[in-house]
Amino acid sequence: MLKFLMGLVLCMIISCNSVIHNKKDLIDPKMVASQVIPLKLNGFYYCELSRPNNENVNSKGIMTLLLYKDGYIINDGMYFGNTANYCTSVNNNENSFLNSISKYKSRLKLLDDVKFSSCKIKNGDIDGKGLFTIKNDTIVVQYFKAEMKNEQKDSFNDYFLYELRGVIINNESFRLTKLKDYRRNKEEQIDQLYKFESDENLPNIENRFL
Repeated sequence: MLKFLMGLVLCMIISCNSVIHNKKDLIDPKMVASQVIPLKLNGFYYCELSRPNNENVNSKGIMTLLLYKDGYIINDGMYFGNTANYCTSVNNNENSFLNSISKYKSRLKLLDDVKFSSCKIKNGDIDGKGLFTIKNDTIVVQYFKAEMKNEQKDSFNDYFLYELRGVIINNESFRLTKLKDYRRNKEEQIDQLYKFESDENLPNIENRFL
């Protein structure tokens, strides 16, 4: 009985350990550490999107990316103007892209507030973290995303690699046109225009891949 319980506990420990998949496919950190970056970095990049909510209203929001001079990138998720978010200080729920941007800017401002410690972008968490490389006018973005180990049932998370490719338009914008899902070995065409928004509250996050 004791051996059975010990085996069960060991099995649970092993199954609970998160695995980082496709690490060998990640951009070589040596390529990004000293690259010349033609994009502005004193702020964040956002892409506007609309999607229907439970009330069949097209919610307007933004997808966000934080780029750093050492090639580090953070996919910081989506923020909607008409949706309440604990990690923002803007209480106005106006359904607009401008309000979505205001909410995200308030989120960055709260990162150093101890009352919102659960909202911090943690150095030790790999979710949404990755690297980007630029060659001529081509930009390649890769980041890891937390997903359930087993897609068919509730399970613990592993981390899976995603890749986005596109072209740089100018020093304040780029367009992503291709998405690669390494977990499912699928590629698809996308059209995501990312624009720059200046912000003095960009978090100082350590590049965990260097």
